[in-house]
Amino acid sequence: MVVGSTQISVLLSLLIISTNGATVHRREFFSDQEEAVGLEAVQPVTNLTVWIVPHSHDDTGWLKTIDQYYVVDVNWILSTVIDALIDNPARKFSFVEMAFFYRWWNEQNDIVKENTRKLVKNGQLEFNLGGWCMPDEAAPTYSSIIDLMTQGHQFILNEFGPDARPTTAWHVDPFGHTSTTASLYKQMGFDAFGLTRINYIEKQNRINNKSLEFLWRSSQSLEQESDIFTYIMDKSYSSPAVMDFSGMQVNADPRLPTYGLDIGPTADGFAAMVQTRAPSFRTPNLLLPFGNDFQHSNAVHDFINMDRLIDYVNSHKDKYNMTVKYGTLTDYVKAVHNTNKSWHTEGPNKDFMVYYSGDNQWWSGFFTSRPLLKGAIRRHEALLRTTESLLTEATARNVSYDTKTAWAQIDKLRDAVGVAQHHDAITGTERALTTQDYFTLLSMGAQAAHNLSGFLQAELMILDEKQKGNTNVSKGENYTVMMTLDTLPTLHNNNNNIEVVLYNDLGWARVAPIVLYTNQTDLIVLDSENNNTMMTSQINPVIQGDASNATHQLLFTMYFDKPLQRRKLVIKQDKTRAVQGKIQQIANTETGVIQGGGYTLTFSGASGLLVSITNNIYNVKDNVTQTLKQYKPASDGQASGAYIFRPETNTPWRVTHDPEYANNTAPIITVITGPVTQEVHQVFRQFYTQTWRLWDRSSSSLQKNTTVNDLHYIDLISDIGPLDAGRELIAMFNTSLDTRGRLYTDSNGIEMMQRNYNNTLDEVVAGNYYPVVQRAYIRDNAPSNGAQLTLLTDRAHGIASLLNGSVEIMLHRRCLQDDGKGLDQTLDPIDHINPNMRVILAPTANSAALHRRLSILQNSHVIPMIRTTTTTTT
Repeated sequence: MVVGSTQISVLLSLLIISTNGATVHRREFFSDQEEAVGLEAVQPVTNLTVWIVPHSHDDTGWLKTIDQYYVVDVNWILSTVIDALIDNPARKFSFVEMAFFYRWWNEQNDIVKENTRKLVKNGQLEFNLGGWCMPDEAAPTYSSIIDLMTQGHQFILNEFGPDARPTTAWHVDPFGHTSTTASLYKQMGFDAFGLTRINYIEKQNRINNKSLEFLWRSSQSLEQESDIFTYIMDKSYSSPAVMDFSGMQVNADPRLPTYGLDIGPTADGFAAMVQTRAPSFRTPNLLLPFGNDFQHSNAVHDFINMDRLIDYVNSHKDKYNMTVKYGTLTDYVKAVHNTNKSWHTEGPNKDFMVYYSGDNQWWSGFFTSRPLLKGAIRRHEALLRTTESLLTEATARNVSYDTKTAWAQIDKLRDAVGVAQHHDAITGTERALTTQDYFTLLSMGAQAAHNLSGFLQAELMILDEKQKGNTNVSKGENYTVMMTLDTLPTLHNNNNNIEVVLYNDLGWARVAPIVLYTNQTDLIVLDSENNNTMMTSQINPVIQGDASNATHQLLFTMYFDKPLQRRKLVIKQDKTRAVQGKIQQIANTETGVIQGGGYTLTFSGASGLLVSITNNIYNVKDNVTQTLKQYKPASDGQASGAYIFRPETNTPWRVTHDPEYANNTAPIITVITGPVTQEVHQVFRQFYTQTWRLWDRSSSSLQKNTTVNDLHYIDLISDIGPLDAGRELIAMFNTSLDTRGRLYTDSNGIEMMQRNYNNTLDEVVAGNYYPVVQRAYIRDNAPSNGAQLTLLTDRAHGIASLLNGSVEIMLHRRCLQDDGKGLDQTLDPIDHINPNMRVILAPTANSAALHRRLSILQNSHVIPMIRTTTTTTT
């Protein structure tokens, strides 16, 4: 076909970017409103240096699994990038995700490895961030961020030496940014932190004020020591369209006038785009990302095109008045630093939550999405800590084990937990197939850790016995790790017992509540270290709809008077001495009352709900009420989905009064009392149940214990699922506290952030939701003598305080359609979940000491290990 000049002009107009700097994306994440930010009328920047930063943003799972992405994309990206860098020493490349690089590295021969080491040494290949993945910032715990960064940096240290340590980091894709992430990175030795996704209105204001760069004082307690230079991208992390050479070739050969992108007009479009963006910054330096999601699978082609553009612009400095060069975030930061500018400081109590990308687009849904995965990740973090602690102790005590095998086993869990912190993993914003893959990886890692910890525990128990003078001891079978919902094996005769080892992996004494699932009602617990003395225990029926397959729970408490202590118990059959909880159903004319843990809870039989909490230790009482409610996701305009929360109305329905699903009946409440716990079971309706549990602090096993405050809380266990289709479930607490619109949420489990209710937002519910990772609270306006209601969580949630004295925490989500942010799949899990919250009502002055310790205990729960024995006990 013959192409005429008019057609050529049309083709060029389609391919050459206009001067507004719009970008082309593989994902649909960045809204038109975000892309429209920028300066309208500006003076050109002279003597400008433009830093082209080649990169590829490689999700460790999202639309595909991590393995699929590696095989189809990342393998080719890294292999062709290395070839392209070798071809031209001026070229550079930044790579982030060590989970991918580690796999690629282990597939290479010695020649490729040596060439890669040279590229790293001369600065052409730079590790940016260097974590196992680029983590989310809203949902992970601070310890999990440290772990994944350690895993990545340890690999870099081992293979490339200390000089390859990343000194700058960017988070170009996480959906909002926390102060804890910045603080941790400063403490890890990073010089600068790059961000992208912030409220687009704030970004426009920063562009106008030239405040995209600043010192972020990221910690209230560390103060100036936490200051880190922060750079916010003025656009997205994708290449500007004039630099997106996908499938096209830049033509710098005048003998080929009709082929590809003509270099002259392309350079003009590039220079015009640069001059619209450079004035947003205070120095004559501009960073332009050259990449996208899984970009540069044919890196040689991409670099040749960019070489031609760079060479042409640099050879026409009189026309363009700029120098263009390849660089990295580190190069850019050094150039900015060398201008000797002073920078304003922002913070503390400053973060970039909640991310807002356009009208009605508040990214607060992912704080809760896929809670089953969020809970599993947290439990596997606890298993990893326990296994690492056991391995450390075994090494210190010279236990004989195969070092290579042991480290391979623990690394399998480290890798799985690290990948699960990714910003499309723990967030619940990945496709269902990828979610299942994360579960598979966690399960494989857990099995490896179970094998290791079960072996180590058995070996360490022998050493413990020998230290006591018992030299006639044999190892026996390795222990089996009991995860949260695992059921004890059934005992069929009195000579068949279950030996249990409980291990305190913390550095202090503690009291641990123990819950073991069973299908028996005739079990007792004996203390093997105290002449098989019978311990106080209790067997309760499992509430209707519980996520386990067991019929009962065996409950008791264990006191550890030392850090890193093991306690050995025996569970045996004894119909005579076994204690079952006393069951009483509360009529609608009665009041249900339970006591324990220093609390008294009162329930109304008529409403079936909690009506008051009394803290008997601190003499605090409040008419706290609590119920379950549901929002209906919006489906008109911007939909509620995996990322975005947008309810149809601002008023949720009680689950017992949902017009599409319920029949307006009050929850049925049952009281169960015994020597270990007192409980209230609430059945709202099928698939919606709750258990309130108070632990007795005067048990015989705790008489000499000085840390009984470890039980000074209220357990609230929800058993939910499958959730009603098209519903977003919350637990709502109402109090008489005068909270003045203030809510306090933790930042990744470390410091607390004050959140102030904003009634001017286009979405007053979704826009006032914030992430809670481990704890959140509301408190009375009179902090000197007021009370505080604190919620401790076993996984990340979204939380809000929308009314005075009220707090609501989202438990589960099941939406009606996709929210249009790239997933292209409706969030519709049919999981059964059992999130466990711990509730504290105490004076504000006493609350911090309580919630900090109790939160650590909750997330470092004791993991039982068992084996069946035939030893006769009494």
